Amino acid sequence: MDTKNKKDLLEHLINMEINNLLDIKNTVDINMVCQLLTDIEGATDVIFIASRASVVLADYSAYIFNKIGVRSVGYDVSDTMGLDSIRNADRSTLIIAFAFPRYPKSTMVTARYLKNKGFAGEGEAPAGPDPLAGMTTK
Repeated sequence: MDTKNKKDLLEHLINMEINNLLDIKNTVDINMVCQLLTDIEGATDVIFIASRASVVLADYSAYIFNKIGVRSVGYDVSDTMGLDSIRNADRSTLIIAFAFPRYPKSTMVTARYLKNKGFAGEGEAPAGPDPLAGMTTK
């Protein structure tokens, strides 16, 4: 690939990401975000759970919220190691689950389990069918 093609490819990727970022304002429910932030603010601890493609969201969210003083951790619930750590957490810990419709099974199973064990939880999914519907408390 010559330099011009590399430059064109880079420009295309950057423009695509800029458009994706600008489109967020059309897909995010601001009332949901405000409620989520209120719940996080009132929580003693926050656990973010996810599996497969959405794990990066859980890890990044935990990183950002720790930076601003909210004790949080992210877990990949694709295996049992994450669940082993979560189930020993205090029941007042807020659980936030991220799931994409195409990869939700382990996140759904974990969210359902934690809800049944008395954890407060919220689910976040992109626009479209919500794979976490009915499995969280909010």
